[in-house]
Amino acid sequence: MNKMHTILAQRYASAYLKVFSRNLTRQDIFSFEAVSLFFKQKKQACFLMDVSLLSAEAKDKALQDIISFYKLPNSCMNLFSVVIKEKRSLLLGAIFDQIAQLYKKQLEIITMLVESSLEMSDQQKIEIALFLKQQLQAIVICTFKINSALIAGLRISNQNYVWERSVQAQLKALENSGKGLTI
Repeated sequence: MNKMHTILAQRYASAYLKVFSRNLTRQDIFSFEAVSLFFKQKKQACFLMDVSLLSAEAKDKALQDIISFYKLPNSCMNLFSVVIKEKRSLLLGAIFDQIAQLYKKQLEIITMLVESSLEMSDQQKIEIALFLKQQLQAIVICTFKINSALIAGLRISNQNYVWERSVQAQLKALENSGKGLTI
């Protein structure tokens, strides 16, 4: 996506949040992220929304189905209407991504992916979430995932942070330290 599309997506997202943010919930963040991924992966769905041969009723039905399936707030229909009217449906994935990012920033929420080599207990998950909350001084939403490639250990990351203590990281460090050595 080019810079102009990114700027447009940010403007749509900002405008949407200025009008509707007081009616949103934290759970809506997950819905926005999920529908963003859908539109990014299904560009043909975005393209069809810009096709004038498709009836307005058919488009409305499809959009209502998307709102229902992804549990989006009904206010998203207003956003869809504006974006489709301006024939910028290809921006929908980026717009919903921007809405999620801006809304998280507004609420001071940080999302973290916590990967471990083995399944963690509920108590371990709670302790990690509390630790991150204390360290980052923010509301932290953790997504936990098993990543056997770590071999043993833990990786915590998001767009801004990466912390890793794993056998995989140690092996990479050893590999990188030996690249300049000749015997």
